[in-house]
Amino acid sequence: MNAENKSPSLEGGFLKPKPAGLSASRMSAFNVDAIKHDFIRHYKPQLLAMGGGEHVVYEIPEHPGIVVKAVSRSIRHTIDWNIQHGKSPDSLSEDLDKIIHEYLSEDAERFQKMRDHYGDQHVLNQKQFLVKLPVTAEILMQIYKGKPPVETNEAWGIVTVQRKSVAVQEGKHLALVSGYSEAKPIDLKVYNTVTKHLVFGENPEKKTGKNEFLQMQWSKFLSDLVEQAALDEGLRDSLKEFVHQTILYTEKGEILDLAGPDNVVFYRNGNQWSYQLLDAFNSGGTLATETKDVIQKIGRKESLTPEERADLRNVLNYVRTINGLAELFDVPGRINIAPNGVKDYPSNLFELMRLGKKKP
Repeated sequence: MNAENKSPSLEGGFLKPKPAGLSASRMSAFNVDAIKHDFIRHYKPQLLAMGGGEHVVYEIPEHPGIVVKAVSRSIRHTIDWNIQHGKSPDSLSEDLDKIIHEYLSEDAERFQKMRDHYGDQHVLNQKQFLVKLPVTAEILMQIYKGKPPVETNEAWGIVTVQRKSVAVQEGKHLALVSGYSEAKPIDLKVYNTVTKHLVFGENPEKKTGKNEFLQMQWSKFLSDLVEQAALDEGLRDSLKEFVHQTILYTEKGEILDLAGPDNVVFYRNGNQWSYQLLDAFNSGGTLATETKDVIQKIGRKESLTPEERADLRNVLNYVRTINGLAELFDVPGRINIAPNGVKDYPSNLFELMRLGKKKP
């Protein structure tokens, strides 16, 4: 199930409070202190962070060792499903309950496979639950990015309960963030050259330079990590282990969510560097296995759905980042999502993937 087009699901990453790009109004909308509801009175959730626009992260004062993440997209999915089936927005029919619990079961199985692959020490355990949540008009406006189709004070949604990371609590860590190459103006020659090489395997004997790589994957978090890893052997070894394991993980058809600043973090564990996947699970999707079909669809000049564009954009940035790091730090192996090579490469790929511009 894709992260954006299968109900109910979402994508997102764990961000620090009020990161760049999140407005004060968006943060304020999800502050639930003033809501008069038994759930709020009992648990007293305190807004901690926003996650990529989809996870809303809360602390529970009486349980300081955990965080609770409300999956905002799942709230929209349940409301939309109810509207489509002529039911009240806060209802939970037997059919909807079955759909959601089948989804949760599949996700839990995939999450455990990720934990088994990377090791328990690198992936914090989590549990997901279906909960009837209090909502406000402001929350619904944020979820729907405009006027919601109905008014309601409650809605069913998914919440994730996760142990709080010591690395993030202490605040001394580096993050691996892929960034989005298509989110800003970029030299098209650089974009095409790097993408053809790192994603489609063109000119395998050549290497992408560090400056070109960081120009493409423009995240400051990634730049800081690369610069520090070049100077610190322990950090470099930990990064190389993560990249190697991630290449192997992607061979199984999965990808990670590297969009958020605290999705994957590197931190000192005593005298050694280690890493944790805090919010890197790609909920609802095995996108790497579907990318080739979408690329072939572009080659046939067929239109892409918004979900297909979003999924392909995520995969391209993910693959460029992991393969670019593998090349910079001499990690063996590469993610190969296009076995047919550059003959699949669409000349208008940047325009198709570009953020902030409506596609035809």
